[in-house]
Amino acid sequence: MTGSRLQVLLAAIAIAAGSLCAQAPITLVVVDPPGVGFNDPTPVEPVGGNPGTTIGEQRLIAFRYAAAIWSSKLESPTPIRVRARFSAIPCTEKSGVLATTGATDWISFPNPDPEIIPNVWYPIALANRLAETVLDPDVEEIQTTFNPNLGQPDCLANYEWYYGLDNHARADQSDMVATLLHELAHGLGFGPFSTQDFSNFRDRGDVFTEYLLDTGTGKPWKKMTDEERAVSAANTHAVVWNGINVRKSVPDVLQRGAPTLRIVEPGSIAGDYYVQTASFGTPLSAGGVSGQVAAAQDATDAEGESTMDACSRILNTAEVAGRIALAERGTCSFVQKARNVQAAGAIGLIVTNNVDGTLVISLTGEDPSITIPVVHITLADGNALRAALADFQPVRAELLADTAAWAGADRDGRPMLFNATPAATGATMCHWDPIATPNQLMEPDIQDDLTYSVEPPRDLTLPVLRDLGWFADFDGVPDGIDQCPGSARTANVILQGCDTGVKNTAFPTGCRISDYFKPCDDAAVDSGDFGACVGAVSRQLLQSRTIDPRESQRIQACVTPSAQLIFTPSIREATKGVRTRSVER
Repeated sequence: MTGSRLQVLLAAIAIAAGSLCAQAPITLVVVDPPGVGFNDPTPVEPVGGNPGTTIGEQRLIAFRYAAAIWSSKLESPTPIRVRARFSAIPCTEKSGVLATTGATDWISFPNPDPEIIPNVWYPIALANRLAETVLDPDVEEIQTTFNPNLGQPDCLANYEWYYGLDNHARADQSDMVATLLHELAHGLGFGPFSTQDFSNFRDRGDVFTEYLLDTGTGKPWKKMTDEERAVSAANTHAVVWNGINVRKSVPDVLQRGAPTLRIVEPGSIAGDYYVQTASFGTPLSAGGVSGQVAAAQDATDAEGESTMDACSRILNTAEVAGRIALAERGTCSFVQKARNVQAAGAIGLIVTNNVDGTLVISLTGEDPSITIPVVHITLADGNALRAALADFQPVRAELLADTAAWAGADRDGRPMLFNATPAATGATMCHWDPIATPNQLMEPDIQDDLTYSVEPPRDLTLPVLRDLGWFADFDGVPDGIDQCPGSARTANVILQGCDTGVKNTAFPTGCRISDYFKPCDDAAVDSGDFGACVGAVSRQLLQSRTIDPRESQRIQACVTPSAQLIFTPSIREATKGVRTRSVER
């Protein structure tokens, strides 16, 4: 089914405006043949709270567990059906894809007023939610494929699936529940329609790219040409999410203090560089570690060539001692590199990537004896450092947590999207930048320190779905810029069941008149002063000319006035002048 065949009437949406949304039912449609994938009869012992006694049964239970988490967080009157299977995905001994997921269709609303629903393409599950009806009963909304070969010699040989429900996967296991939460989020809308050429799909764009902003050019993706988007997608750390719900959540979720390599000299490469931190060693601090950078040189390898990977005893200890060591990725573990340079007296370690591209490497491992900070940088940044050292220029640097920004967001609190160079199909622009701290569910890799939370204060995934419209209240303002998401959609202002007869006007901010009375519900619980609260808000709305005297009388008639409750000036300022800018819906 294509968007051009879809006929959605706004009248149908308007009729449903007063309905209450229930939790979104998510169901699994298994398409594996008998004996395969979700039907695998291989006997296993129960694990981590998963009582299944076969591999297939444990996979089904893990899916239902993850689906129940998402179902409890989303409001939708329409079911979400997931067509799932296990099937071979390209893989190697050291790298591979755990799963691939996407929407089965993208829908565009023939909407004469794009302020109500942006006239862009939506993944079908979200389109169903916005239309409040199943638009195509014959098509599941999400399709997903999982890799059955994990742990085989030619597919991530040192890993295996973990089917427990307790979030206790080992470092060499991939947690199926966490992976399912990640994949289902993609199917629900976390990602653009195109991850290959980033084209403006059919000259209309999609709902995800509505909220992407290139901070280098100051230009939103929706206003870019296809060529400009392709350039932007390769602009490391420059593309951010600009939806209001995510921006509100960043201070509660991300760590204050962006991991930073600050080059002080030489001037030719001076500046701040984003880094990926290790799971071991001393965390970066605001004070940081400062010193000169020295390239570590270790013993010769089997071919008799000098190495710079710090995988054996450091030879140039006189240069490394008291300085920040520089070493290449490869050959041995990151922990081993850190042990060797620390033993040589280094005060920190910078590991440079050995392949071109952006930061996708997780510096995992454990060793409590490592007490120096360890970070990872791109190959391009590493080459710049080595070139300066080769030119006998002193390189002075600091490893610190920049408290002017959040880890994974810009200084305006907008989280960064992952953009690999060259673009990685299925990964670029549909994940968070891996420098986010704490690790987020929607990073390119499933990290072993994830919880099963999808919302603040641990995670930013649910706020993204809110921005996309999963909690749309049809007030004329897209959820990504709505200052009052979830406004009451009643025609009139209702106060504790009493219809005031006052029109529940919607404003350009996304707020309605009823939103200004929401604090009164808390006042009623805390002190019983509901009437006093309503009276105070009503007077302030009257003073700001948001309502007229007759409407104020109707509101007050619904409650029994009591002692006046003093409100802060912020309410008066929030409603000041709103009357002249109101939009009727």
